[in-house]
Amino acid sequence: MARALEGIRIIDFTWVLAGPAMTRYLADYGAEVIQVESSTHPDVIRTSPPYHGGKQTMNNSGYWATYHLNKYSASININHPKGPELIKKLVAEADVVVENFIPGTMEKWGLGYDELVKVNPDLIMVSISLFGQSGPFKRRFGFGAFAEGMCGIFNLIGWPDRSPNYFQQVIGDAVTPFCAVTALMSALIHRDRTGEGQWIDVNQLDVCSYMMAPLLLDSSINGREASRCGNCSPGSSPHAVYPCAGEDKWCAIAVSSDAEWQSLCAAMGNPEWSRDLKFATFAGRKENEAELDKNIGTWTVKYAPQDLMNLLQARGVPAGAVISGRGIYEDPQLQHREAVWYVDHPEIGRCGYLTAPYKLSATPAEPRIPPPLMGEHTERVCTEILKMSMEDFIQLLNEGVFI
Repeated sequence: MARALEGIRIIDFTWVLAGPAMTRYLADYGAEVIQVESSTHPDVIRTSPPYHGGKQTMNNSGYWATYHLNKYSASININHPKGPELIKKLVAEADVVVENFIPGTMEKWGLGYDELVKVNPDLIMVSISLFGQSGPFKRRFGFGAFAEGMCGIFNLIGWPDRSPNYFQQVIGDAVTPFCAVTALMSALIHRDRTGEGQWIDVNQLDVCSYMMAPLLLDSSINGREASRCGNCSPGSSPHAVYPCAGEDKWCAIAVSSDAEWQSLCAAMGNPEWSRDLKFATFAGRKENEAELDKNIGTWTVKYAPQDLMNLLQARGVPAGAVISGRGIYEDPQLQHREAVWYVDHPEIGRCGYLTAPYKLSATPAEPRIPPPLMGEHTERVCTEILKMSMEDFIQLLNEGVFI
């Protein structure tokens, strides 16, 4: 069975999260992704926890492995005088280059888009950054949390009487890869039609700001400024995460209509407090939300999260058990969806890798090779793709190009 992106070769200069996540999604669907890296300046997450057995090595990070399944690794020292020329030869044999350095970094090495199209005129280059390739902030460095703060997302997270909060998982890094994949697919279609490549500029500030569009519209039209509201929702009540039986066990419940409210009351056995007129309408429930949540919590605490979720969903009430860790791997719906691949790695051992959250019926994604060891495929890239003789390869190896 042909893979969806089979025949597409991608040279990957990405690091940390947004870039590597994008190229892994492409690799899962058959693209040949060659990660260019060097032990002289490794990706910071190559040595970031968690580690297998608690031992830190260059090849033992579960964090790094998650975003590099199905990729190849070529160790090339770009700072070596012969490094950039070797990279250009590799780019000449590729379809796509992806990088997510601070704007101007690739140009510093002589590997910017304007230089690379000289060796590959129909090249598509994807540059992922924090603030974009142009503008007053383009050279500012940092991580996705900065963009989330600047677009106002943090101001929505937390409680009204407390300071803003942030997620442990960075939203910009999680969403930006999908925007980049979409842009790349459009560029590949355009290239197939016209023979023209192009440079794609994706940045996290734009992506995060786009996610705020409805609230920005409300602000500009109605003069309302959204702010922190805890677990509440402007369009639902009750809407919160409620305690369940056991230590640190929870279930989310979201009621957005009077019919769902009546179904929730029936599930609770129509307790006397639920018949109070102040809870009869959405406006009343919203006005008395703190009391409402407290009353519901005295009922939910009698149930295990999964049991409560099943009970409420059977009655048409939106509810979801809060799970974490191993519970995610053991979730029956995720198992049915084959959302986790188990792959053997030479240092990490057998490990579960979450898959891309979309399925192609005719050309499904599949695990082909484990996350690579540092420079594991350097010889293959040089001798098979660049047709370099073994003598020339050994000469460059001795000169320190492959480190």
